Amino acid sequence: MNFQPSDFKEIDRYWADRLNCSPRLFQQTGNFILANESLSGGILITTHTFNCTIVQTPPELLSAIEEQLNVAPLLSPDRVMTALVKMERVRLGWRDLIYYFPPDLPLPPQNLAVRALTSQDEAAVAELLSLVSAEERFLGLLQFEQECTVGLFQEEVLLAIAFLVLKNAALAEVTMITHPYYRKSELGRDVMIAVIRRGLERRWLIQYTLRAQDQQSRQVAESLGFWLYATQQFFYLI
Repeated sequence: MNFQPSDFKEIDRYWADRLNCSPRLFQQTGNFILANESLSGGILITTHTFNCTIVQTPPELLSAIEEQLNVAPLLSPDRVMTALVKMERVRLGWRDLIYYFPPDLPLPPQNLAVRALTSQDEAAVAELLSLVSAEERFLGLLQFEQECTVGLFQEEVLLAIAFLVLKNAALAEVTMITHPYYRKSELGRDVMIAVIRRGLERRWLIQYTLRAQDQQSRQVAESLGFWLYATQQFFYLI
């Protein structure tokens, strides 16, 4: 991994803000159960890093979950999942993988066909978004608001886009959307390379979040050298 200690501190600080806890928690080993009032009545989240497992629960379930997870060793995502789904109010949701790109890792050569998108490309973007899932469509609507947005065309048809969304002054999330007919090609990887390079030029840490079952995106991330920082498991409360 080509990370500096300051990079890890910045990443831990971002996640501490996101989970409303102390950054020091990420330097400790163990299982930590935190009450989070904003989760009341809807969802429960577990975050697993190399060192620790953090469970965010509505306050009313705190005691029950502490009893259910009363195990000293560090719990794996699957062990937490198995324990929690035994509870009457908890149902399995989805799992996200959170990756970071090592800032000093060399990138492959950029595909020269990839270029920055402008407002003149709005019709092409709208056409691409009409072909993808509702979740991807929502993300794609953000792209013209971002500083770094690139695309790859074949003649007049936009086949793939990637863009960065700033999470704070030092960290940006990369998002990639590929034409459904070309998802087994290298096009998504090509636009990822271009937009990561733009983010690194601005000295941003690059985060990439994907669904655990999305094998293609996972292969792209790992082929480029992204490092897995955390696994997040989401549960529905009934």
